[in-house]
Amino acid sequence: MGVLLRSQTEVNTGRWERAKESECVKRSQDGSISSISSPPPLPRACCRARAYLVMSLNLEVVLEPEKSCYTNGEDVTGWVNVKVETVTACRAILARARGFCEVRWESSSDDDDVVTDTETFFDHTITVWSGASYGENLMPGEFRFPFCFKLPDKLPPTYEGKYGHIRYSVEAQNDFQWGAVEKAIARFKVKPLQDLNEDPKLAESLPLRKEEMVCCLCCEEGPVMVSLTAEKGGYVAGEYVLITGEVTNRTSKVVESANIQLLQTITFYAKGNTKKQKNLLKEVHKPGFGAGGTDVWLSVPIRVPEYAVSIDHCHNISVEYKIRVAFSVGGYWDVDVENTFRVGTIPVGKVAFALDGDPSSNTQPSAPPLEDPITPPLPILEQPRALPAPTDPLAKEGKEGDGCDLPVS
Repeated sequence: MGVLLRSQTEVNTGRWERAKESECVKRSQDGSISSISSPPPLPRACCRARAYLVMSLNLEVVLEPEKSCYTNGEDVTGWVNVKVETVTACRAILARARGFCEVRWESSSDDDDVVTDTETFFDHTITVWSGASYGENLMPGEFRFPFCFKLPDKLPPTYEGKYGHIRYSVEAQNDFQWGAVEKAIARFKVKPLQDLNEDPKLAESLPLRKEEMVCCLCCEEGPVMVSLTAEKGGYVAGEYVLITGEVTNRTSKVVESANIQLLQTITFYAKGNTKKQKNLLKEVHKPGFGAGGTDVWLSVPIRVPEYAVSIDHCHNISVEYKIRVAFSVGGYWDVDVENTFRVGTIPVGKVAFALDGDPSSNTQPSAPPLEDPITPPLPILEQPRALPAPTDPLAKEGKEGDGCDLPVS
């Protein structure tokens, strides 16, 4: 049936071309400058044939082994599962792996203007099955065609955000003679290795120091002296930041409270434009102390959220993290100090993942996790029958082409 459909389509295509040639000859003979009439449309039966061909083939991309995420430089392997109902004309089955970033937001100067940009990290296409040796026909049955792609050494992590995203996927596509295309896609996460030990300065203590006078109307008194230190400047997700030091209040006012915050700033870039998004990831409250007193801090903890991640090797999205400590003096004056820190995946120096009683606020973070879980496709339940594979189906590789919300407050 598939062969007959193919022949019928070729006949109608031939009629289309002959009609165009006949019209061109007619124009050249009479010298007419009138427009060429459109060729006759293909019969309705032929359109149904094309639709049937689309329905007769089904594609599925399966990643094997199943993994929650991949790291930079790792192989992404699996197969394209092809299910064919009838003899189907097909030039090839292609697999395409790609990673890309897209950013998009509305311009503040003009609501109708949209700012957008894209960046491609890799884009590779290979032929997993070629119909050249099989008369460009797929026989009825179920087949598996393997693929293997190696991820580049430098990649940003998977990211889904309000103003942009970073995505990775393997797509499968058939190549039909008449342009009828069936597609399938399997997305996967990338969590690159980010070794904090590569920057020796991250093992050094992170200062949080400030001296500030307190003003009330025309009166000035103080100062309030903050001399705190975080153990280091680099952390991994789930690790505690431990703050030690002392705060001296030389005013006649009470320090009512102290707040420790972990802040995140995401910056999106698109063709000279920028968009910033600031999020409060975690907050810990500490009791205040009296006028003229000194408060000693001994390893006061605040935990880096599990979803905290740095985005490197991406021109369109960057992330910055800060520790901020703020003191409310007299209920009307705030003294605050902050410093930036780095988030990675391989820790540096002494690590604290657990404490005896976490005094952190029970308030949930103001942002969702970095990405939503992506469930990989299930493998087929029945072992398929496969056609004899080409000599080396992965040897013919195509050329490169063009192509999470991190928590939102």
